[in-house]
Amino acid sequence: MNNVKGEGLVFGARHKIMTLAGFEVRVDASWFILALLVTWSFATMVLPADVSGLSAAIYWIMGVFAALGLFMSIVLHELAHSLVARSYGMKMNGITLFIFGGVAEMGDEPPSASAEFYMAIAGPIASLVIAAVFKLLALLFSGPAFVAVLSHLAVINLALAVFNMVPAFPLDGGRALRAYLWGRHNDLMRATKTAATIGRRFGVALIILGAILLLAGGGIGALWWGLIGLFVHMIAKAELNRLQTKTVLEGLSVGDLMSSTVETVSPTIMISDFLQNHAYRSFHDMYPVVEEGKLIGAVAVRALSRIPQADWASTPVETAMIGVGKENCISASASAFDAIKHLQENGASRLLVVENGQLIGIIVLKDLLKPLSVHNAVGDV
Repeated sequence: MNNVKGEGLVFGARHKIMTLAGFEVRVDASWFILALLVTWSFATMVLPADVSGLSAAIYWIMGVFAALGLFMSIVLHELAHSLVARSYGMKMNGITLFIFGGVAEMGDEPPSASAEFYMAIAGPIASLVIAAVFKLLALLFSGPAFVAVLSHLAVINLALAVFNMVPAFPLDGGRALRAYLWGRHNDLMRATKTAATIGRRFGVALIILGAILLLAGGGIGALWWGLIGLFVHMIAKAELNRLQTKTVLEGLSVGDLMSSTVETVSPTIMISDFLQNHAYRSFHDMYPVVEEGKLIGAVAVRALSRIPQADWASTPVETAMIGVGKENCISASASAFDAIKHLQENGASRLLVVENGQLIGIIVLKDLLKPLSVHNAVGDV
């Protein structure tokens, strides 16, 4: 229902289901919860109230049809975001459907306020068009069950368009508001703070609404509003933190923050000696493996669990060694913010700093967060 930076969200297992207009469409495992809820709601409550006298099988088939219609609607909504983003030269990491709808994952920042504005409103416009199409199809069909499903899908898409245009970040309306403020004041940080603050307050309001409805016996619907509010609040806060981090780290490179003193190990050291003399003393999760001054790999402590403990005294570290590459190495000239993204994307806590195949240092998350600590303590100078 919105376009977000990919690192702003944490998904579980995702499955690619198609490629649409050059964009990968993936389904997060949580999406199936939403699909089941939609199918169940239509099959047991919505359709029986609209159309009586049908068999249970027909109600469930129509429920599945409704879930597929919602699936298509959300994909097209996010595709509209993605197509506009691509027209501005932005990298997009695909579309992911999850329990709260869908996201078009941005790989780049919007290049301008106007780019973000048009990208933001593209989704709601698409939802309005889809609502009109479903309403037209409902007028053309004669079967009461199909007409009921199509009519409800038209209403759902209209509601999606209206809800998403609420000026609360990260909803599309909040992004449009940020784009307006960004263009007016030429200050992305100021615009993000305003839009994200509104988004967080809107999220709290939805949580309170959900709690009130739950106490009033609202059931699943009440819980749903509360969960949506929590999601909006969390993403608004995460985007503000991400942009603040990028602003503070701007101009700093990995070489500025890395440590040149690196604890290395030999590939021939036995695992038992490695644990006793290194892992149990310095407690790092990864150690570079160096032979005759040349970096040849790295050993992750967690990988040693695959080797029987009885063999540790006779098994060299090189047996569990992994190669060095993009997932665990970075250049000293890379930006500090890129290093943080690198760590997040690979689930690591440290990166080897390598130049021309030579190990020159190491960078850990703690090093990258030091400028943030100073900034939070004293503010801007």
